[in-house]
Amino acid sequence: MNNILNVKNLNVCYGETAALKGIDFSLPQGQAVSFIGESGSGKTTLLSAIAGLLPKGSQISGDIEFIGQNFYALSEKKRRQILGNQIGIIFQNPELFLDPTEKIGKQMEDYIMLQHHIKRKDTHNKIYDILNQLSFPDVKSVLSAYPFELSGGMCQRISIAMVLSCENTKLILADEPTSALDQIIRSQTAKLLVDTQKKLQASLLLVTHDIKLAQDVSDYIGVMYKGKLIEWGTAEEIFISPYHDYTKALIAASPKKDTDFLHFRMYDATTDSKEFLRKEISPGHWVLI
Repeated sequence: MNNILNVKNLNVCYGETAALKGIDFSLPQGQAVSFIGESGSGKTTLLSAIAGLLPKGSQISGDIEFIGQNFYALSEKKRRQILGNQIGIIFQNPELFLDPTEKIGKQMEDYIMLQHHIKRKDTHNKIYDILNQLSFPDVKSVLSAYPFELSGGMCQRISIAMVLSCENTKLILADEPTSALDQIIRSQTAKLLVDTQKKLQASLLLVTHDIKLAQDVSDYIGVMYKGKLIEWGTAEEIFISPYHDYTKALIAASPKKDTDFLHFRMYDATTDSKEFLRKEISPGHWVLI
């Protein structure tokens, strides 16, 4: 199986602070990977680095290969052409992603015109087809609304619809796509995300605190702690037989269990040295030691 994405020895620093340290993994075409870990573990920085959306002043080293191309060796113009077309991004706060001064219909038209290089009048049927596929109630009213007039769940579905509008999408990057949603809408959005991935035959890279979501949608799981990828394996391996103590604590953690939470927060990571040793527990399942 070909890899859509290869990340090799990726390091990211914000000033003197190391946010990512020696990250290595590969994502096969058509597969889904979730990165789990506590806040500050480097999950969102990893997604931003892959998308080329790190803040100014960030220092990055290592290689990110997308469909065999070194992403950072490409010109900024070429990277922009890839983003939104071959790489779709679903942000954590869709209300911030969407322009509050423009109606939803106008924003969807602009997005589709940009990605497909078609005239505005030709976007109409495509937009209605996509929103009908996603079971939007009263499409006309949704398109005439401003983002602040819609719920968070509805705005998130709009952002997923924009990704779905680009039939060339090969990789979907999703940053905490369900964190701001209630339980019912969260489940619906998770299903929509998986359905979108399958419809596009794309790969999915998901960053999430929601361990149940990661378990439900992922072929592979990466466990992040203090900027390191400390364990990697199939979802079955990680959730049935986790090896690393931190992974075990993370999976066991629950807001209702104070002892689990205390264990989770007090875990002491392995050495912060630049040289990391990996132990392969089973083929493709490894941890830092």
